[in-house]
Amino acid sequence: MSGAASVTLPGDPPGGRRATWVWGIGVAVYFVAVIFRTSLGVAGLDAADRFHVNASALSTFSILQLLVYAGMQIPVGLMVDRLGTKKVLTLGVILFTIGQLGFAFSPSYGTALASRALLGCGDAMTFISVLRLGTRWFPARRGPM
Repeated sequence: MSGAASVTLPGDPPGGRRATWVWGIGVAVYFVAVIFRTSLGVAGLDAADRFHVNASALSTFSILQLLVYAGMQIPVGLMVDRLGTKKVLTLGVILFTIGQLGFAFSPSYGTALASRALLGCGDAMTFISVLRLGTRWFPARRGPM
């Protein structure tokens, strides 16, 4: 029964090496998004000093980013359906990069908050796009693998 995994059924996505490369690129992009998402964890004290805020205000950066990330899941799913995975993934990369750079060079707390919101939006676009890549390039029975 070990050969059953290599059987192609009608309507199955292509799978194979190209699918692995496409999905691997998506996962690499998502890895960068996760690094950007968690980067504040190592720079928290510096950010508190830079923006002259207390711990509560500092935690707002992470909470806002996660709220935007969660709130964008359904709209991003609709965007992927309408625009396609490649466009939404590219837009996500652009947004989370602008968000990270914006946060790095923010002159004020408000600008930094807006940058973290952009980062959350781009992160959501990346996550949903990578999920879609998996379903579009691999047969469903390969999902658990």
